[in-house]
Amino acid sequence: MYRILIADDEGIMVESLKTIISRQFSDCEIETAKTGRTAIEQAELFKPDIVLMDIQMPGLNGIEAMKEIRTFNSTALFYVLSAYDKFEYAKEAISMGVERYLMKPVTKSTVIEIITEAIGKVDQLRRKRMEQIQTQEKLETIIPVVENGFVSAMLLQDDWQEAGYYKQLLDIPEDYAYVMLFKFGTNMGDGRIGSSVGLSVKVQGLMAEFRAVVKSFLRCIIGQLSADKVVVVIPCAGSVIDYDERVRIIETAESIADRLEMRLHVNFRAGIGRVRELSLLKASYLEATQALREGDERVVHAGDIISRGEYEGDFPADTEKAMFRMLGRGDEEEMKQQANQFFDWMVRRYPGSRDNIRLKVLEFVLAAEKDAFQEGAVNYGFEFRENYLTE
Repeated sequence: MYRILIADDEGIMVESLKTIISRQFSDCEIETAKTGRTAIEQAELFKPDIVLMDIQMPGLNGIEAMKEIRTFNSTALFYVLSAYDKFEYAKEAISMGVERYLMKPVTKSTVIEIITEAIGKVDQLRRKRMEQIQTQEKLETIIPVVENGFVSAMLLQDDWQEAGYYKQLLDIPEDYAYVMLFKFGTNMGDGRIGSSVGLSVKVQGLMAEFRAVVKSFLRCIIGQLSADKVVVVIPCAGSVIDYDERVRIIETAESIADRLEMRLHVNFRAGIGRVRELSLLKASYLEATQALREGDERVVHAGDIISRGEYEGDFPADTEKAMFRMLGRGDEEEMKQQANQFFDWMVRRYPGSRDNIRLKVLEFVLAAEKDAFQEGAVNYGFEFRENYLTE
């Protein structure tokens, strides 16, 4: 069906046009209006494909009515009917993209001609829109595959040489990006979430929804679901982001997690890596993974966690931590007890490593002095440590 709106304050003109069109074109639905204001209201409700508009009408004239209709209907075809051969009217109508400017009275053959022409143009526009929809549907199928290829290649290589190829393919102008890693599961308390095979299957079926939610917040590249995680890559213009921007990124991740949980009914956490060159993006992924592993918050940025190495074998790390925890509390006796336990372990474990034991004791003394200085308990003097080594 083709929807036609006839706007004219002359009742005879309206009925004549309506009769001609109805008899000649059985597939047309027609509405009418006798004022500019009514024409706007009808156009908003009726959404016409074709508008036959008189210039001179009570209240708003035809030009003003067309301008308003254009704000909410960009595809309607306008044909102006006017009893006034005014250059200014014609000039303004043409500037608005009017198909034709016709002088009244119009003959039956002219009406048939313009409606036939308009129907042909509407068909052409509809075909074009359909082709655009089909192209978009194809892209919606292909783009996730290409994006997953981007993410997979990035994860496999420390120095990724094909980044330029994917930049062109995915239309990424930026040279830098960071990784936002989403982990899903069921809430286990204490900031932790657990996953299961059944839950993974559920989320796999909801990946289209996941993509839609994340892309509504970010211009990004999304990998496929892997175990209980999904990698999201966010391109950015510069190599450094300031503190305020980092806060904004964390807030955005929180909002995304909220929306995902509401839509998918699954709990989410997110780890965020630092900005890297595209070719070195794997480092950002590893940071995002570490942030998820070490942070307790729902969203953790790599810049907010402290990188830690690993202790050897049976190193009594808990005793060391307890010693400094007691120092912080000012519990001297308990601190001494923990220090003695640590010293006994060193002598027992490394009886022949006298210099290494001395070095560890010195390390503890200096670390304790630094803690005390930062808390304002002691002052600093360059020669205050004169006897440390010998004692």
